[in-house]
Amino acid sequence: MELKLEQITKQYGKKTVLQGISTTLSAGVYGLLGPNGAGKTTMISILIGILRADQGTVIFNGENIALLGTAYLDKIGYLPQYPIFYKNFRVDEFLKYMCAVKGIPQKQVKTRIEEVLELVNLTDAYRKKVGALSGGMRQRLGIAQAILNHPAILILDEPTAGLDPTERIRFRNIIARLGKDKLVLLATHIVSDVEYIAKEVLIINEGKLVLQGKVEQLEATIAGKVWHVLVEEAELEQWVEKYQVRNIKRQGAKFQLRIISDHRPEGEANLASPTLEDIFLSLFP
Repeated sequence: MELKLEQITKQYGKKTVLQGISTTLSAGVYGLLGPNGAGKTTMISILIGILRADQGTVIFNGENIALLGTAYLDKIGYLPQYPIFYKNFRVDEFLKYMCAVKGIPQKQVKTRIEEVLELVNLTDAYRKKVGALSGGMRQRLGIAQAILNHPAILILDEPTAGLDPTERIRFRNIIARLGKDKLVLLATHIVSDVEYIAKEVLIINEGKLVLQGKVEQLEATIAGKVWHVLVEEAELEQWVEKYQVRNIKRQGAKFQLRIISDHRPEGEANLASPTLEDIFLSLFP
């Protein structure tokens, strides 16, 4: 399975939202990172057929998706950033409705619903009203509806925004399992959502693909540039003004600063192992 973007460009009036995005994706989990307004949602909208690119082509398994039409859309599962649910539906009623929307044969509906509810750990909630579910449970229901049709490509737009840490971990585990046999594109600005589960990470900014690669490859790009420095409380403000301080942690009577710098900072400075978040913050200080 292969999804290829070739020089995808999109403009709104004089504003260019995507500028010549080119990449090739296959089965596995991909993190699509970027600050708000970077172009993530526009790129997703083009991939799921809501928008058409002004220039460029999206190719799925060697064929232009514009020519494939609904044959391509049948391969897509999608969870938008702000999913809308019918709160008075029970969970099972909502999923039956979505089966009808997706054209799933009636004889397969019961089995499909049981499968997806088990996968997202909502089997015990199938008779609950959607409006009575927690935020995390509603997001898991969103995943369930997205995979009812056994999509080859699963696209998730900011799926963990607003979730508590426990639900985010549960959600990531579900995504990791789905990535074993699907192409999963997870768009987010929360770096930890993709750091441990992504096969590759794509970082975009101002409509351009600025970095792509495995997490360890991207981390290597700033090796030797991340430092831990111990400073006195009275010195904190001047350090924050002078350096790109990524994190501040109290350590006894002093503070440990995590700094991104091309050169060794003064004082008690020691090299630290870089993380994906370091890369993100170095690009978008």
